[in-house]
Amino acid sequence: MKTLENYIINEDTLIIEPCYENNVHQSKITERDQVIYSEQKPIDIVNYSCLMRGFTTMDGRRKAMKFVTNKQRKLPIPIDQKDIVFIPTKAEKDYDCAWLSFKYIDKVVSTSFDETVTVVIFTNGHKVKLQVSLLTMQRQIHFAGYIYALLNK
Repeated sequence: MKTLENYIINEDTLIIEPCYENNVHQSKITERDQVIYSEQKPIDIVNYSCLMRGFTTMDGRRKAMKFVTNKQRKLPIPIDQKDIVFIPTKAEKDYDCAWLSFKYIDKVVSTSFDETVTVVIFTNGHKVKLQVSLLTMQRQIHFAGYIYALLNK
């Protein structure tokens, strides 16, 4: 199991999920071809990545997204100025919030037995079940697509 003290979101990052090991809150990061664990919380990885890749804080990116989308909560966050946009599944400060790369989401489907669970299927075939409704996830993807389009004009 590969563990990093600090992780920077990159072009291969699919999802950052909260993970609890030995009563310590940390993260499980799935990249296209490997799984990495970090001692950082998911929100700290997003903030650190914004600083390292975009030379601004997550708070600065959040303020810009509020202005552009006129949305207040669960904002997609562009990690850089190009094409890395991450979507939160819940309120950003919620310990159970996972962050997904917009670019690698192939499709989302609801589970037939629970409306509060959505399966996200990534372009490489990786699947993950998340505690979020299909409608909420579709809205998040829609907003992220809007941001992605603005960044790539």
